[in-house]
Amino acid sequence: MDSTYGSPLSLRRIDGQRLRTLLEQTAPKSVLIFGTGPFQRRVLLCTHLCLLSAALHRMALAVLARPVDHWCRRPPEYEYVPIETWKNVSLPRRPEDGGPCHCTRYDPPLADATTNRTEVTCEAWEYDLSIGGPTIVSKWDLVCQRRWLLVVLMGSYLLGGVVAMPLAGLGADRLGRRPVLYGAVLLLMVSSMATCVASTLYAFAMLRIVTSAAASVAEISTTLILFEVTPRGGRTGFLALAVCGASVLSPFWLSMSARFTYNWSVVQASIMASTLLLVPATYWLEESPRWLVVTWQFSEAERVVFWAARVNGLNVADMRPLFKGVVENVKSRQRHCHAPSTVWDLVRSRAIRARSLIVFGCWFFVLSTVMTLRPGSRLRGSTKCEVAVMYCMGPLLVVHYLLMQGWGRRRTLALGMALLSGHTTALAVLRVLEIGLLSPMLICASVPLLLCVFCTLFVYTAEVFPTVVRGTGFALSTMSGRLGALAALVLGNVTNLDAVYSDTLTLLLVSLGTLGFGLLALLLPETNVLRVADTIQEAEQEEPVRVNSLFQILLRRRGPNTPSASVRR
Repeated sequence: MDSTYGSPLSLRRIDGQRLRTLLEQTAPKSVLIFGTGPFQRRVLLCTHLCLLSAALHRMALAVLARPVDHWCRRPPEYEYVPIETWKNVSLPRRPEDGGPCHCTRYDPPLADATTNRTEVTCEAWEYDLSIGGPTIVSKWDLVCQRRWLLVVLMGSYLLGGVVAMPLAGLGADRLGRRPVLYGAVLLLMVSSMATCVASTLYAFAMLRIVTSAAASVAEISTTLILFEVTPRGGRTGFLALAVCGASVLSPFWLSMSARFTYNWSVVQASIMASTLLLVPATYWLEESPRWLVVTWQFSEAERVVFWAARVNGLNVADMRPLFKGVVENVKSRQRHCHAPSTVWDLVRSRAIRARSLIVFGCWFFVLSTVMTLRPGSRLRGSTKCEVAVMYCMGPLLVVHYLLMQGWGRRRTLALGMALLSGHTTALAVLRVLEIGLLSPMLICASVPLLLCVFCTLFVYTAEVFPTVVRGTGFALSTMSGRLGALAALVLGNVTNLDAVYSDTLTLLLVSLGTLGFGLLALLLPETNVLRVADTIQEAEQEEPVRVNSLFQILLRRRGPNTPSASVRR
C-alpha cells in the first residue's frame, strides 16, 4: 500500500491541477491518498520531540552525576579545623599529582610527635559545591568505594528499556500505535516529575527505570506512526531528520542547562520540560491509517484518512472512491491471511527470521560500540573537539542522507559498520601502545560516524519488517541494542582485569562483532527498491535474504536481466 508520489521535502498543499494529476496517477491500492503537507509535519514534530525527550533522559546521568571534588569528612570533634588545614595535614597525598587523596585519611587526623598514624578509608565525604551546586554524587555519596552504584544506575536504566520493549512492540501491533503512545507519554511525564523530588537513591533508581521504559515505548510508537503516514519518497528524509535532529539537539540542551547550574534537581526539571511539550504534541496525532487498514478497521481508517486529507488541503469527496479501492484491494489480497500476527511469526517465517537475526546483531554491536567508546565522557573538557564535531555534523549528515538514497541502506549500513570497526580497532591499538595524543581525534571522528550508522539502522529497521509485526520487530531490535550496551557496560566494569587490558579487550570484541554483522548486512534485502510489505506473506514474496556465501555476494556481477535489475527499472 505504498504511495507512488511525493518528494521527501515536498510539503506544500496540493490543489488545482496538481490534485487532479495526483488523483489520476495514484494507484488505488495506496492508503496514503491524503497527500503530504501539514499532517506529516505534525507527526514529524511529535516524533522529534519524543526522540529528543528520550535522548535527554538517556544522557541525563552524565550531567546529574557530574564529578565533584571531594575528600574525607572531618569527624565531629575536628570540625573546628579549617578545610585547607584538614586537606594539608589529615589527608595523604596522591602519587600521580601530589594532591590530597579523595578516599582515605590519616587516623588520628592530626599529627602528633609520639603517635604513629595509619591510613584508613573514608566513611563520609565533604564536597566542593561552590561551582554548580549539588549533584547526585554529592547527595548520595557516589564516590570511592560507592562509585560502583553509578554503574548500577546506568545498567538499571538500560534494563528498564529491555523489559518494556517486547511489551511495547506487541501492544503497538495488537492495540494500535496511538493508545500505546498515550500511555507511555503519561507515564513518562509522571516519572520525570517524581524524579525531580526523589529523596533516596533507591527511589531515584526505580524512577529512572520507569522513565527508561516509558521513553522507549514512546520512541517506538511515534517512529512507527511517522513511518506509516509518510509517502515512500519521504520516509528516509523524515526518519533521518527526526533521529539526527534529536541526537544533535540533546547534547546542546544539556550543555545549556549545565551552563546555569549543575544542581541535579534543576537539570532534571529542564529535561522534564521537553516531556511536557509532548502532551500537546501527541494530542495532534491520530492512529496510523496503514495499521488500521491492515488490521481491517476500515471505518476508523476512513475517518483518519479523510481528516488527514482535510488537514493537507485536499477535497474529501475526491478521496472516497480512492479509499473504496484501497479497502477492496486489501480484502482481495488478505482474504486468506486475515489473522492477528504475533511474535512467533518472526520465528516461523524463514525469510523474516533470517532478516531479524542479522538486524538484531547489528543493533547489538552498534549500541555496544556506543557504550564502549562513550564519546561524551571521553571528550569531557575537550572544547575544540566538541566544536569541530558540531561544525562537521551538518555536512556529513547531508552526505549520509544522499548516500542512503543513492547507494542504498544495506551497503551504507555495511560501510558504516566497517568504518566503525576500524575506529574501535585503532583505539585498541593506541590504548595498548599508550599513545594518548591521537585517541581524542579518533573519538571525535567517531561521533558523527556513530550517528550516521545509528540513523541508517533506524531507517532500515522500520522498512524491513511488515506492518503487522513492525512494532514487535522494531522493539526487539532496539531491545537487542540495549542488551549490547548492557553487555559492554558489564564487560568494562565487572572484569578483574587491569583497566588497560579490560578496555582493550572490550574494544576488540566490539570491533570484531561490528565488522562481522556489517558484512552480514550485505545479505539483507535492499529496501529502497522494494515496496514496504504489510503482511508476513507479502514480506516472504519480496526479495528474500540471500543465503549465498559472502564471497559470492561480494564478487557477483548482476546482469541486465537479473530480477533485482528489473526491480530497479
